[in-house]
Amino acid sequence: MYSMYDDLQEILYSKEQIAERVAALAAVIDEEYRDKNPVFVCILKGSTPFFADLIRAVTIPLQIDFMAISSYGAGSSSSGQVRMNKDLDKSIEKQARYHS
Repeated sequence: MYSMYDDLQEILYSKEQIAERVAALAAVIDEEYRDKNPVFVCILKGSTPFFADLIRAVTIPLQIDFMAISSYGAGSSSSGQVRMNKDLDKSIEKQARYHS
């Protein structure tokens, strides 16, 4: 059975170091986006473990959405062309409101 660790040559950061950095990043987000309405976008599938850790660590209210992109197609090497397989469900473009 294949494991994701089979190709591993070197561990650059320990699980503990990653957890500490995620907690520090979440604290910055909590401070800078307090009283705002942040939307966190996860690019499927590779960022999912980090994304899950981060949104669990953030304590302010937030929204989440997902995108899927690929440059691999059916092969195992990049075609050089990025293709969007799944777009966001909602627009994240900030809507300007003008009052007359």
